[in-house]
Amino acid sequence: MLSGPYVAFAGATWTDRPTVQMLSPAIPCHDHVTDTKMENMLVRHIAALRRAISALDQCCREYEPNRLSIKRNPILPYPTSYKLVDGSRTLLTAVTCSSVISKTRSKTPVCIKFVRQYCKEGHEFLAKRGYAPTLHADERLPRGCIWS
Repeated sequence: MLSGPYVAFAGATWTDRPTVQMLSPAIPCHDHVTDTKMENMLVRHIAALRRAISALDQCCREYEPNRLSIKRNPILPYPTSYKLVDGSRTLLTAVTCSSVISKTRSKTPVCIKFVRQYCKEGHEFLAKRGYAPTLHADERLPRGCIWS
């Protein structure tokens, strides 16, 4: 745990999931006045940040988004439809961020779970006996996730 004035730089992107990467160590701003090495490091990092902001500003002004890409909600970038067990596709609406609960267009509430390991047969076995909700779908997502 760090306490006191520190500066650290990180970069973040949001594609199909958020990704954050630390770009520098935490640099203390309260070190001794004779510690020129740390002062130099801080000044160089701030100068690099200034150049990076200028370059990113120019890049963002020239950026044209791909109109053909799938439109996703940047706040909740999960899929907006799913494939039913019978093979048809259902669109989701009104997703809440608290626990990824959604409604289908027919206003049926659906609870979506994202898991790394899943046994479809086990879920169906428990659903037939009333110990689990009806399974509407299970789909594989990027990075090995499964949603059901």
